[in-house]
Amino acid sequence: MKPIIDDSIEDYNEFIDFAGQFLEIIDDIYTDRSIPIDQRPFSAVYELIKSDHFEVHNATKEELLEPPWFYYWYIRVKKWYVDKYGKEALILTKKDNFKSYILIKNIPYAFLVPTTIKRKGESADLFVLKFPNKVLTDENPFDWVVSAPIKNALSSEEFEMLMQDASKRANRIRNIHSFIRIVPSKNEEMNTLLQHIPAHLEWFVDEYLLNRKSSIGIWELNFAVESALKFNYFTNSGQKADYVHDLQKLYNNCLKALKIDSKLLKYLPLTPIAYRYGEKVINDSHVISNIYDEVLEIIEWALSTSKTDHSVSGDGIEMVIRNPYYH
Repeated sequence: MKPIIDDSIEDYNEFIDFAGQFLEIIDDIYTDRSIPIDQRPFSAVYELIKSDHFEVHNATKEELLEPPWFYYWYIRVKKWYVDKYGKEALILTKKDNFKSYILIKNIPYAFLVPTTIKRKGESADLFVLKFPNKVLTDENPFDWVVSAPIKNALSSEEFEMLMQDASKRANRIRNIHSFIRIVPSKNEEMNTLLQHIPAHLEWFVDEYLLNRKSSIGIWELNFAVESALKFNYFTNSGQKADYVHDLQKLYNNCLKALKIDSKLLKYLPLTPIAYRYGEKVINDSHVISNIYDEVLEIIEWALSTSKTDHSVSGDGIEMVIRNPYYH
């Protein structure tokens, strides 16, 4: 039985007496960071619970981040934002997909992976909001390919391979996106690094889909990996990386901090400056795919092995909501 967020919040005034001042402070910080209003309530719940603003008795703060308590906090924080900015400001403005690409018969197609899923609940006044971290059993990644050829244009072997590649890529993208959205860092600089990762990845995709080759996109992939590795190193060592753009050194130091051995960074060019200015170009679609998949793998690895206060497990986060502000 999933917990339900009800819109009858009888203790809302008491909640505001307790949490209102804190929410004003964190909202000012979000304004300074230019975080869209519709994205603030979710993050603010984490900031509130993980803060030293209150003490927890007969439970842990980690338990408050799980059902049903997370929903208790979320609906009240959401109402605070609606009261402050109006319900129109809370309508999702950010696109609910992560732009990737997939090769079909050696042609790149845009591949838009949904990152937020809204579905009908068990009754008309309920809906389910999901932030998945992998492809769900009732989803078909082929539906996310933009202007894809018909299925019959592919042999059964080609379609099976396509679905394997698409699912693998989508799983990594959703896992990366869930981490960035749900697991904030207490360090503002590290949060900035995290928030830049999706943009770098999507800029690479934009260039490749436009030109059918990659030049400056390789530079963007290097920055995405650098951001993830710097976050990993900081959370595991407690120190900031004191060198710039040397991915191999950064990667090796991440391994030392984790006290493990791993062998990634086989395909990604580690001297991207020439690609930035168009002096070098990669035309081979399979080489580009190997680079892109390796980048997603490294970023997923770097984030999943980071030392954080909270993690995302299972299928991600799911909320069953009864709330008129969402209708």
